[in-house]
Formats: sequence, structure tokens, C-alpha cells
Amino acid sequence: MILVIVQASLILVLPLAIKAMSSKSKLLNWVGPTALCYLAGILWGNLPVPFKPDVSMGLVQASVPLALPLLY
Repeated sequence: MILVIVQASLILVLPLAIKAMSSKSKLLNWVGPTALCYLAGILWGNLPVPFKPDVSMGLVQASVPLALPLLY
């Protein structure tokens, strides 16, 4: 249960933290928050830390319908 909470909070908070850090650092701003999020995902995916794919898919399935109206 604790792993699910940690995983969900990382998925939700990490992009916000990366955006905040990139606005304060010239180097991170030069790399860009999108590239940093991809890098964080690649690193997290290659770590030997167990994660539950159901949690990730649940958050993706909930966030896509919320994000679609923002495209217009």
C-alpha cells in the first residue's frame, strides 16, 4: 500500500518539481522540463525498484480525459 502511495505521488509531483527547478536553474531550463521528465522516467524505469503498472495505467487513464479539453 505504501508503494502505491509513493508511486502515485511521484507520478503527480515529479513533473511539478522539475518545472519549478528548471525555472530557477539556467542549465535545467536549457535542457527543458520535457526532456528532464523523459530522463526521469527512463531512470525510474531502469531502477530495480518494484512498481505496480496498474497504478500508472490508472493515473494515465484518468489524466488523458482531463487533458483533452486543455488542447482547445
